[in-house]
Amino acid sequence: MSSLSKETSPAQRIGRAMRAFLGIFLFLPLFLALSCKTMELVRALDKESRAFTSQVRYIISQKEMKIFLELPPADREKFIEEFWKRRDPDPETEENEFKDEYLGRIATANKLFRGGGKEGFIQDRGRIFILLGPPDEIDTEPVGKYAGAKSYEVWNYLIQNQIRLTFVDINGDGEYTLIRPDARAMQIINSAQARLQHPGSSDQELFDFSAEVKQGETVFLLIKIPYKNLWFKEAGGGKSEQTLTVDLKVISSSGKEAWRHQQDYHLAFGDENAKKLAGQSYAIEIPLDLAKGSYNADLTLNDRVGERTQTKRLAFSIEKEP
Repeated sequence: MSSLSKETSPAQRIGRAMRAFLGIFLFLPLFLALSCKTMELVRALDKESRAFTSQVRYIISQKEMKIFLELPPADREKFIEEFWKRRDPDPETEENEFKDEYLGRIATANKLFRGGGKEGFIQDRGRIFILLGPPDEIDTEPVGKYAGAKSYEVWNYLIQNQIRLTFVDINGDGEYTLIRPDARAMQIINSAQARLQHPGSSDQELFDFSAEVKQGETVFLLIKIPYKNLWFKEAGGGKSEQTLTVDLKVISSSGKEAWRHQQDYHLAFGDENAKKLAGQSYAIEIPLDLAKGSYNADLTLNDRVGERTQTKRLAFSIEKEP
């Protein structure tokens, strides 16, 4: 076993680290940072879709997760296909080396880290193994060598990152918790996760928007599309333009189509206004001619310039008669 600092015993150092940092994680996986509303959407997914979100928890961005959870069920398979395609280092070949490597690490983590009654890939050692790969060296200390000591492992990433990570079996059940990562280790691991969440410039390809039903004196659907998410084409004379096509299909609680709205929305502005629009959104308001009741709606927005389409599934209720 590699020697540690000689000032104190390993047991003393581990105990001090546990007291200072027990319960503090290196970073929050995406699942821990999700809102209650989002978790409700996750729980409402079908088995296959829920398995996908769990599997890609370390590499899916918040924007991708939001889009996936708002998709109609019929569109989720296409999203999953595009998700892996965005991360394919060589799209010209049949193999997706990134996907194969990532799923291979999950399978290995599940075999290696069995303690605690949880799948290995969602444990701390599994998370680090997936993000950084196998360590160059592992120093292990079994329980009982030092009085009051817990079993622990020190993972040494020496060749590339020059960091050491300590995992402690706090409950004696075989699940090891990451203890006291220093600032440099935190930066390296967070950077590794960020690279997996945003491969290349792929995040720019994600076409997203928000949509919600507003109820007051009137009832209307409010759609907001950040200008940064839209592609524009030159129209001559220092102007840029874009056309958005909205297709809204509202389904009643009985499963029948209750209302349909289809319309093109044309955007045009001069280059001098481009800076003013930075950070703003283009808003569309669609009055809803619906009776009191509960509805589902499939809202499809087509970016005609970028030739990109995104569909969201909305659930809402009309609280009063029009």
